Parts: sequence; C-alpha cells; structure tokens
Amino acid sequence: MKQLIVCLEFIYWSAATLSAQNQLRYSDLRSIGMGENGVTHSLVVNPACLGLSTSQSIDINFFNKYNLKELTTLSAIYANAKNVFPFGFLISSFGYDKYRETMFRLILSKRIFSRWIIGVSIQYDFLQSELWEEDVSKLSTDIGILFKCTDNLLIGLSIIDFPSHLFYNESIDNKDFNYYNLQTGFQYLFINNLLIDVSADYEKNGVLRLHAGLEYLIYDCFHVRAGLHTDPLNPSFGLGLDISSFQLNVAAVYHTQLGIGSGVGLVCFF
Repeated sequence: MKQLIVCLEFIYWSAATLSAQNQLRYSDLRSIGMGENGVTHSLVVNPACLGLSTSQSIDINFFNKYNLKELTTLSAIYANAKNVFPFGFLISSFGYDKYRETMFRLILSKRIFSRWIIGVSIQYDFLQSELWEEDVSKLSTDIGILFKCTDNLLIGLSIIDFPSHLFYNESIDNKDFNYYNLQTGFQYLFINNLLIDVSADYEKNGVLRLHAGLEYLIYDCFHVRAGLHTDPLNPSFGLGLDISSFQLNVAAVYHTQLGIGSGVGLVCFF
C-alpha cells in the first residue's frame, strides 16, 4: 500500500510540475478548450469577468488529467450578477483521498463608468496529505480589471493569489503551494461569430506562458473551440451546446508526454 501511495504522489508531482498549473483553477471547460485562455471571460481566472453577466448561474465542472482518477478536479460555481454588486462563490477540489487540495472562494465585481469593470476575490486554500501530520493552508486575494475598448474588443488583467499568507509548519517543505500568477490578454469578436482570444501569464517560478484560442458559433447553439498554450506546447479542443437555459461544455487537452486530459461541464442560467 505504501508503494502505491508513493507512486501516486510521484505521478501527481510529475504532472503538476510539467503542467505548471494551479490545479484548483483547472475548472473552466470553455477556457480549457480555448488554449486555457480565461482572463477576459472566466471568473475562475479574473474576478472582474463576473461583471460581464446579467443573470444568475450555477456551473458544475469535472476535469480529469491523463486518465488518472487521482488527478481529477471538481468544481461548483454560483454567480449572481443581477444585484447592484455582483457576487459569486466557488468550491474546487483536486486530488484523491491521500492527497487533496481544496479551495473556497468569494468573488465580488463592479462596473465603473461604462467601459471599466473591476473585481476582487478572497480565497482560502488548504492541502491535506498523508505525508504530513498537519495540513497546509493559504489565504489569498485576486484582483482583476476589464476594459471594453469597443463593442468587439475586450482587454483583461488579473493578479492571482497575491498578496497571500501561508499557514503551515516550518518543517513542511512545500513551496509549490505558495504561488502567484499575473495574466493579461485580449479577446476580439470577428464577424460576430468568431471570437479570437490571446493572453500571456507569468508565474512566481519565472515561467512565461502564451495562450491562443478561438471559438466559432455555428448556428445559434453550437460552439466549436480550439487553442494551444506554450511551456509545454499543448493543443486543446472543445465543444459547447446551448439548450434552453443550459450550456453543456466538453474539452480535451493533449500533452506530448502524459497523454490526454478531458472534462465535461454543465452551466444553468436563471
């Protein structure tokens, strides 16, 4: 049994290092299908994106990396943009019984003037592992800004997990849990049916990653998405289907060394 646990820990850390991702935010299937772009449309990445909506929604997502159940992210997001001050809640969980990361997040957003939207979120993350006697936890803040240049062009900026404070025993060596990320990018709606999305993000460990993606609306209810990101160079693909007040999303990412990660999500608008 111990050999199995050690093996799974090794697989997790290998996957986490190669992907260089915050696993708890790997929960927006639309963004994943578009090359993991999200700074201009996903409140998982940018809290200001909550101000783009005018309704309430519940978004449930499941994403599995490389066909390993131990590398699964589950999330549930509630967003209410009908109030004067839009707000939302997110719960996300990654891992398995022997190693699990969990995040609780409060999101607030506000439109100022006619073209600017600002947002802030406060999140509490904690990590539970059989490798340590104590849990590791972190309290952090995200700050996001959106600027609508024209009806078709939107620019976004997001500072993720900064500032933050880590609560842990100094004998625990886990620097990877204390990260921050800066993202910026733009999206352009071309001929009303084609959305082009480009962004870049910079992480605490010095990694600079570029993202490019697109979404094409076929008819009035069917979305086709594709994209890629660098470091490593991973292509992705996604589909979206609108049915009444629901949207079904699927996405897949191909890793040249570890294989395919795939997921499904359901959004309900009301």
